[in-house]
Amino acid sequence: MKTKNKRKALSLVEILVSAVILAVTVMGLVSVFVSGRRYINRANKRSVAAALVTSFSRDFYRDVRADTWGSGRLRGGTHNLDQFNIDNINYDGEYTVSGVSGRDYREVTITFQYPDD
Repeated sequence: MKTKNKRKALSLVEILVSAVILAVTVMGLVSVFVSGRRYINRANKRSVAAALVTSFSRDFYRDVRADTWGSGRLRGGTHNLDQFNIDNINYDGEYTVSGVSGRDYREVTITFQYPDD
């Protein structure tokens, strides 16, 4: 009589190969989530900085009057803004007022910097 050997158990090599495949798959998924979280944090910081710039630009719109044209915040040069701490993140700001050649205009550039962790 012939007897056939039927394997019902997994060998050590098969278990090791499947463990390596599983580890590589899990590492790939974890890296996707970590980079996604980093992108979301950066986008949140940019949104806060954009809101700060919008707030300051509204203040400048109120200052554009004939009686304050060359004084106050509309005088030329680079000026520092107060440092803002929002959600334990420091936002440093400055604005530059410069004239436009040939016109009686002022160009205001507002810049906020934040750590890009």
